Amino acid sequence: FRWHIKTTGCPSWAAEDRFAPPPLDAWRTWISALASRHSDSIEFWEVWNEPNIGFFKGTVEEYTQVQRVAHDAIKDASPDTIVTSGGYAGMNHHKSKPGAFEAAFLEYPRAYDWFAYHMHDDFPQFYSDVHYQLAAIQQRTGKTDVPIVFTETGYDTRYGQRFQAETLLKKMTYAAAIGAKSYTWYNLMDRAGRDEPNRAGKTFGLITNPTGTGDFASIEDDLRPKESFVAAATAIAQLRRFSPLAIWSENDGIFAFLFGRDDEQLLV
Repeated sequence: FRWHIKTTGCPSWAAEDRFAPPPLDAWRTWISALASRHSDSIEFWEVWNEPNIGFFKGTVEEYTQVQRVAHDAIKDASPDTIVTSGGYAGMNHHKSKPGAFEAAFLEYPRAYDWFAYHMHDDFPQFYSDVHYQLAAIQQRTGKTDVPIVFTETGYDTRYGQRFQAETLLKKMTYAAAIGAKSYTWYNLMDRAGRDEPNRAGKTFGLITNPTGTGDFASIEDDLRPKESFVAAATAIAQLRRFSPLAIWSENDGIFAFLFGRDDEQLLV
């Protein structure tokens, strides 16, 4: 496992609402303490969860201040830690704040090293978001060289395990092909029980959860890997060995991705 931390939300003594903007002095003190204590173990640090929707109840401008304070505090305490933007929810989310993505890209590299993106959809929508919509915003803001990291992206089994596994392979391969810094699937274990094996929104996991609880110790013997677990294990083992070389696309619907090194190549 490779560790990253995501800092988000406020305790009740700091703000009236959990997702309100934090008092900046308290926020700076808290982040500085964490960064100092864990500088040897944290590889990269995500500043807030999905600040472009209701998980941050302040304005776009207020989040910019939160991001800048966290970036400076982390870098002062642990210069080698990579700071990402907040993990922005998919730009097609109906509650996304106008101008949030533009403001985020304009902050690079002042307030973060990598842009973090969350996207829970099938591959065609994932591809459209990244290849067209995010790219268009980067062009408009003049920030075409922003490194991207996918810190929360998955798909459930509403159409069955095979569709989920194929979606994982497509999304992970595309992320590797465009040079994404990292890719995190959401999540490890289902949140639905045995009677709802394909429940929408609750079956993002790579492993079944026969009781639908988080009591892992009592159900350990009943856990089973899904087809997506095999797909993830295979894709990670192969893709991490190679660098991306070329992408072919026909009508944005059929793709081939070539990876390789001096003595070996991989075609997906």
